[in-house]
Amino acid sequence: MLSLEELIMEISKKSEYSEDEIKKMIEEKQDELSGLVSEEGAAYIIARELGLTLLEEQARNLKARDVVPGMFSVDLNCKIAKITDIRTFERNGTQGTVQNVLLGDETGIIRLSIWNDEIERFHEFCIKEGDTVKITKMLSKEDNLGNAELRLGKRGKIEKIKDLGINLPVSARAVSFSTAVQEKTINNLKAGDRVRIKGRIIQIFKRKPYYEVCEKCEGKVEKMNDKWLCKSCGETNPKFALLLSGIIDDGYGNIRTIMFKENAERVLGKTGDDIKKLIEKSKDPLTIYDSSDVLGKHLSLRGSVKENDFSGNIEFIANEVEEIDSEIRSHEMIGEIEKINKIM
Repeated sequence: MLSLEELIMEISKKSEYSEDEIKKMIEEKQDELSGLVSEEGAAYIIARELGLTLLEEQARNLKARDVVPGMFSVDLNCKIAKITDIRTFERNGTQGTVQNVLLGDETGIIRLSIWNDEIERFHEFCIKEGDTVKITKMLSKEDNLGNAELRLGKRGKIEKIKDLGINLPVSARAVSFSTAVQEKTINNLKAGDRVRIKGRIIQIFKRKPYYEVCEKCEGKVEKMNDKWLCKSCGETNPKFALLLSGIIDDGYGNIRTIMFKENAERVLGKTGDDIKKLIEKSKDPLTIYDSSDVLGKHLSLRGSVKENDFSGNIEFIANEVEEIDSEIRSHEMIGEIEKINKIM
């Protein structure tokens, strides 16, 4: 995998942009994605948007340690270290399923998260622990601990191949899938923290609540001559990915918080398709806020804290959001008070 400096040099060489312009584009891309991708990941996204096929081919010759969040076509020869049991969960009255797979090579381990309908497709590949496989055309995203994780997406595939003598750096049994993180109050947050916070929405920023992505790979799309084009998939029908930002307050402090896609849907109580229909009817994307009762909602959020490049203030990027039942939280608070009383 190319270093950041080499990436900038290659993009500049193969495009009409100077290295300084490429650096600026990387900064803007990171800001656009609220810091959810590294500089290298942003560079690969920019290369793809510019149609640089050479870089796409280089990106596919990866080792596990080279995978960064934000890649749209990851190819990797690796060994399956561990496959967990399917876990069922319920969120906001909706039942879902998830299964995790650890895979990697001599350079490291990376997780493949498989959700709901993807699980059946995954098992069609007929792989088991210890198999050597080639994965192709997978997506990489940032997990709730800030690490890169793989997703099948619409095009991801896994093919069993001959044993390549790959030696994993850790045993399958030594790796934990635990996603437990420290809980902090907002006044104690600092840039770089990956934590859980709890608080209420006290303000919503009424801005465009969505951005268009490819319905197949969820990559960025552009409209040209009345057609929506994805650099990876070609002509496509875009879907709306939701974006919600506002202020969360926990009684100790408050912080600007950004929620994407399913997390924004969960808080707004509407899907991307719902938003699209409302906007088509009203012609004003901001009307979505008039029909959404979000102020005062009590949330548990897990994610990362970053410093805003422009304001210098810290902000919270939510990777997982759940609404807290008021009655349950009341019992929690009573329990906390009783513990304090016993100590006193």
